[in-house]
Amino acid sequence: ADVAAHDGVEYLRGDLASDADCRRAVVGCAQAVFAASGFGIPKGADHRSVDRDGAIRLVRAAAEAGVEHIVMMSMHGAAPDAPIEYLRCKSAAEEAVRASGMAWTVVRMGAILEQRLAIMSGGLETKGKVPVFGSGTAPVTFTSAHDAAAVVVRALSDPALRNRVIEWGSGTWTSQEVAEALIARAGHGRVQ
Repeated sequence: ADVAAHDGVEYLRGDLASDADCRRAVVGCAQAVFAASGFGIPKGADHRSVDRDGAIRLVRAAAEAGVEHIVMMSMHGAAPDAPIEYLRCKSAAEEAVRASGMAWTVVRMGAILEQRLAIMSGGLETKGKVPVFGSGTAPVTFTSAHDAAAVVVRALSDPALRNRVIEWGSGTWTSQEVAEALIARAGHGRVQ
C-alpha cells in the first residue's frame, strides 16, 4: 500500500519487473535514486531481475518521465568482465545510466557493514561463535549504510558529482578483524 510519510515523502510498494510500477515510482520526480539490490536474495532466486533488468527498467522509466538526474548505487568491482555475475549485472545497470540521456551519478560502494555485522554476530549469542567464511584474511571494503545515505544526499545536491563514478567505502578490514572486534565487544566467543 502507498503511504504518505510525515516528511512529505510518498512511499509506494512496487515491483521492478513491472514497467507500470517503475513509471509510477518516478512520475513527477526531478531526481531518482536506484538503491535496490538482489544480493543475498533467497537461493534459487534470480538477482539479475533486480540488479540488471530491474535497474534498466527503472532507468528507462525515469528517462521517459523527464527525470533530470539519477543516482545509481553500485558495487566496487562492477565491470562487464567481472568474475561474479552480480558485478556484471551492476555494470550493465551503470551502462544504462550513462546511456540514458539524463545526468547521472554512479556510487560504487563496498559491502554494507551493518548487514555483514548482523550475519556474523548472529551465532555469537546463541552458539558463542562468529562465522568467518574462507580464510578471513582478504581485505574487504565496507560501507556503513549511514555513510552510503550521506553520499546519496550529496550526489543529489552537488552538481559537481554529476556524470561521475564515485568509489566509496567507509573502511577496509578483513573478516577476521571484524570477527575479533565483535568478540571483543561481546566479551566472549570465538571465530568459527
